Amino acid sequence: LKKKNQELEKFKFVLDYKIKELKKQIEPRENDIKNYKEQIQEMEAELERFHKQNAQLEINIAELKQKHKSVENELIQERQATRDVEAMVRRFKTDLFNCVGAIQDPKVLKNSVIALYKKHIHEDLTGDATVDADIQKEFARQREHLERSVAGLRKKLAKDSEVHRVGYENVSLIGEINNLRRELKLCRNRIAELEAAIGLNRKQGENARQLLTQVAKGRQNALLESEYEQAQRALAAQSTLIRQLQTKIEEFDHNTSNVDDLLRDLQATIQAPVPEQEQPVYMGPRGQPLPPIGSKKPPTMNDSVTS
Repeated sequence: LKKKNQELEKFKFVLDYKIKELKKQIEPRENDIKNYKEQIQEMEAELERFHKQNAQLEINIAELKQKHKSVENELIQERQATRDVEAMVRRFKTDLFNCVGAIQDPKVLKNSVIALYKKHIHEDLTGDATVDADIQKEFARQREHLERSVAGLRKKLAKDSEVHRVGYENVSLIGEINNLRRELKLCRNRIAELEAAIGLNRKQGENARQLLTQVAKGRQNALLESEYEQAQRALAAQSTLIRQLQTKIEEFDHNTSNVDDLLRDLQATIQAPVPEQEQPVYMGPRGQPLPPIGSKKPPTMNDSVTS
């Protein structure tokens, strides 16, 4: 028994050292998760700002539509006025032609000119020519201004639509980050189970002693060591994935003109299949296989003991 206790003490020392190493590996990931949370908050604030800008643009578009409608009504009125003027000119030409027919008779010609004046001239038209020219210039200026405004708003609306599309694609990336956080939580749970397996958890002391007795009997030492190595490989793979995402985001900060390429790269990096050597099969204290990282319900120490 003394010899077995010494062996168990050595084994416990090794496991303590490995647990400390795993905790050191987890700390950088916690910092990464904190940074991702800050980025998510910034993205949410930016998305809210885009929603407000979109609402303001919709109001501006509604106002421009009303202005456009009023301009169309004015254009219809101007066209009707033009048709009326053309009809009046035609009538004036007809009356003038009839008046010229009496050019050989001065008395009849005089009466025809007086009748023509009374028919077509109703008020003093001295300043009408200047006023009409000013009105036409102002109308042309306002029309040109409205056309430029409509063109600018169309460009701005297209740009904002693109920004909204990028925002909605960022939501999917946020979901992937949440999945990574859940996987990190599963890794922590497994480390806690391994701590309980070597007797670090006082609440499960009896179960831990039983498991240590079973470990001392033979093949379980290699299984636990293999499980620690597999956990280290899984943590290394997740750390590599997070570093790749950080690198791509930093590159995007220096080059903001290529949003679509950044989104495609991030989605490809997150959705890339993990090689088989990076997807270890974890074994429980009695040799039973544990579900991989990302499963909905990780096994507990109680489940391992009862099995």
